[in-house]
Amino acid sequence: ALIHGYPNFKNSGAEWMLHEMFKFLVEKGHDVQVRVPITEIKPYTLDGVRVGVDVYHETKPDLQECDIVITHLNRQGRAINICDETKKPCVVVHHNPHGFAIIPHKHNPTPQDRWLYCIYNSEHVKKTLTLPPHSYPNPSMVLYPPVDPKRVKAKKGTKVTLINCWPDKGGDLFAAIAARMPDKKFLGVKGGYAETKQVIVSHPNIEYMENTPDIKKVYAKTRILLMPSIRESYGRTAVEAMINGIPVIAHPTVGLKECMGEGGIYIDRADIDAWVAKINELDDPDKYEAASKAALARAKEIEADRLPSLERMETFLMKAIKKEL
Repeated sequence: ALIHGYPNFKNSGAEWMLHEMFKFLVEKGHDVQVRVPITEIKPYTLDGVRVGVDVYHETKPDLQECDIVITHLNRQGRAINICDETKKPCVVVHHNPHGFAIIPHKHNPTPQDRWLYCIYNSEHVKKTLTLPPHSYPNPSMVLYPPVDPKRVKAKKGTKVTLINCWPDKGGDLFAAIAARMPDKKFLGVKGGYAETKQVIVSHPNIEYMENTPDIKKVYAKTRILLMPSIRESYGRTAVEAMINGIPVIAHPTVGLKECMGEGGIYIDRADIDAWVAKINELDDPDKYEAASKAALARAKEIEADRLPSLERMETFLMKAIKKEL
C-alpha cells in the first residue's frame, strides 16, 4: 500500500478504513506492507500490518515482488504512475466524490491488459464517479468503511460531541450551539486532518480533546454526537456512535443518509435553532431511548454485512491479481 499516513500517527476515517481492510487481509493469511512518505517514523507493525517509510531502495524491491498495490487520496498519483510502468494491478480506494482525471484514461478495455481498479466507500461516491463528467469505466466494488465494534465500544458518557472541529465538519456551528446552551457539556475532538483550521473557542462548557487513535475515550464521554458536516461521503464516525447506541444528529448529506438510514436524526446545518431544540428534546428519557434504539438497530444492520463485505473485497482483489475482472 502506497499511502500518505497510517494509524496510530494519522487518525481519520480514511486511514482507519484502510487499516480495517488490511487487518482482515492479514487475518486471512495475506502479507500487507504499508509505505508512507514520512521519514521520521520508525518501522512498526499494527495488527499484523507492517508499516515503513516509502524510500526508493526499500520500496522498489517490494513493489517488484508484490501481487497488487493499494492506494488512496494524495498518493494515488504516485501509485498509478508506478503501476502504469510495471503493469502491477492497482486499486484506488475512493473516500469522496472528487475525481482524478487520469483514472479513466488509464483504463484498458481488454481484460487481460487491465491493471487499474476502484473501491468506493459508498454507492453515492460510486454513482458520482462513474457518471459524467468523471465517467470512471474501471472495474469496481463498493465497500462501506468497516468498523470493528470491539475497537469502538464503550460505556457512553454525558457530553454533546463533535469529532473534527474543522469548519466543514461544523466546528463553528458546534461552538455557536454550545454558547446557546450553557447548561450542557460539550466535547470537541480535534481532527486527524485540517489540523491548522480547527475552530477552538474558549467556553466554560466546552472541553477540547486532542486527536487520538483510542476512539473509545471519545465515546466514553459522549451522550449525543453531532455531525453538521457540509459534506460526508459516508460517515464512519456515525457508525461508531450508533454501535454505542449514541444518537447522531446530522446534516442530511447524501452519504450520511446512505449510512444512517432511519437510525439517524437529520437537521439542516443552517437551522441552529432546530439543533438546539433537538438536543434539548433528547433530555426526555423516552425520546432519548427511542433515538438510541434506532441507532443500535441500524448499527446491527451494518455489522451484519461487515465480514461478508470484507470477504467480497478479498475476492475482488484476488480477481484483479488474476486479471479476471
